Amino acid sequence: MMRTKQVKGKGIIVVGSLLGLLGLAVLVAGCQSSAKDHDFSAALNGYFNTHQDCLWSNPVKFPETVNPQNDDQIKEFNALADAGLLDRVSAPKARRAKATAKAGEFKLSDIGHLDWTADIARSGYGNFCYGHAQVNSIQSYSRIKGGSQPQYKVTFRESVPLTAWAQTPPVQKAFPKVAAANSKQTATATVEKSNNGWQVTNVSPAGTNPQQRS
Repeated sequence: MMRTKQVKGKGIIVVGSLLGLLGLAVLVAGCQSSAKDHDFSAALNGYFNTHQDCLWSNPVKFPETVNPQNDDQIKEFNALADAGLLDRVSAPKARRAKATAKAGEFKLSDIGHLDWTADIARSGYGNFCYGHAQVNSIQSYSRIKGGSQPQYKVTFRESVPLTAWAQTPPVQKAFPKVAAANSKQTATATVEKSNNGWQVTNVSPAGTNPQQRS
């Protein structure tokens, strides 16, 4: 409410409008911030919908024969077999005490074929993708100077809702990044205004190599 003071012989002098104007400015700024938060979240989620998080940085091929001395690969493939994504074709005797008798040849199981993301460039190659990121909140943003269109550097919190097999203990133990992906992490992105709305031009995910998002 505008406050006034009656001064004899001087008419009415406005003395109390500054507080009201300040409140209005804060309200407008808050609405603009909320609108940008919504726009940036929508743009990022649209980007993530087409960029999945996958187990390996490069596509792999099955059937695959594992060297019994490659403990890390044995652990990964055994975990995927325990989750039902791979079948053990053969299990030759391990050449090292640390390598298990489950080392050998692995192929995609019937369930694995359903979850397999094939590489369109190379026949037989592909990856297991366990989900895609979703924005939990926009933390901050700043305008990037230059450019013909408005650009912002956006800092946000994300997490990856995991597919069922990625939630199994053997898979999370063999692939620590899968377990970490389900927790909220901070990441950054460049978002640019275009004729088609806000577009994501660059993302630096937390704890994940960008090339692993296919």
